[in-house]
Amino acid sequence: MKNLLIYLSIAGIIFAWQDISVSNYHSMAKQESSTADNQSSEMDKPDSRTMKKASSKFKKGQKYLTKGAKEKAIDAFEKALKIYPRYTDAHITIAELHFADKKYSDAFLSYRAAIDSDANH
Repeated sequence: MKNLLIYLSIAGIIFAWQDISVSNYHSMAKQESSTADNQSSEMDKPDSRTMKKASSKFKKGQKYLTKGAKEKAIDAFEKALKIYPRYTDAHITIAELHFADKKYSDAFLSYRAAIDSDANH
């Protein structure tokens, strides 16, 4: 949790410095709102079948990362999140990849989603 808060602090500072147009800001706000709606409609604990499917996609993403295929990895992590939107590790991994690629606003949103998905992680 401590590392996540540090990342969020850094991402928040960088996010504030970025020149973001009003339309991009509204687009991100809509996406964040949509994510929150999807997460709140999901049950807190997935059934074992759902978690197994999401975990399978997450592991596939990790394999892509070991091969250096970041975009395919992000796609796999996003598929895991479609199956189980509260998959905190997937949110954090996506955020770290965006941060490494200097996509700070995307990283910020992913870190926020991670905190929203599990404040105790």
